[in-house]
Amino acid sequence: MEIKLPYGIEIATAARVGKEGGVVILRSGLADELLDEGMSELERARVQGFIDGTESLLMALAGAGIDLRRPEVTKALVDAVEAANNKLG
Repeated sequence: MEIKLPYGIEIATAARVGKEGGVVILRSGLADELLDEGMSELERARVQGFIDGTESLLMALAGAGIDLRRPEVTKALVDAVEAANNKLG
């Protein structure tokens, strides 16, 4: 299954491997969207923390079987990225 979300985020789940479950792969364009070369080191660290947290949450949700194609998930992701961009940018 592959899911495409806003901001260049693609989530793919691979076939189940062993008893422990499957593999979740996430490719994200959040860094391209939010990081700017003109940012200070502190600003870059804060934005990278947001990106890492968002990606980890999406991977955990996908790994738990949550359907990330639901419109509510997409709306929440867009809202979170816009709010972070307003606060961090």
